[in-house]
Amino acid sequence: MNSEIQPSLRGFSLSEASLAIGIATNTLRLHIRRGNARVVRCGKRIIVPGTEVARILREGLPSLSSAKPPTFE
Repeated sequence: MNSEIQPSLRGFSLSEASLAIGIATNTLRLHIRRGNARVVRCGKRIIVPGTEVARILREGLPSLSSAKPPTFE
């Protein structure tokens, strides 16, 4: 049996995902908050699926300056 996990099945921490994508961790947090990046939450921990990192690398993320920030009411 092969002990390696396929990269698409791997989960990344925020810092690992931001490093792989090439953006700052706080920028990735903003994209998550605005719904531009999907994550899985395990308690307080945030996991970025490998498939989502691959999608972001393939398609990119929208500009944060052109998107309206979320309103909290």
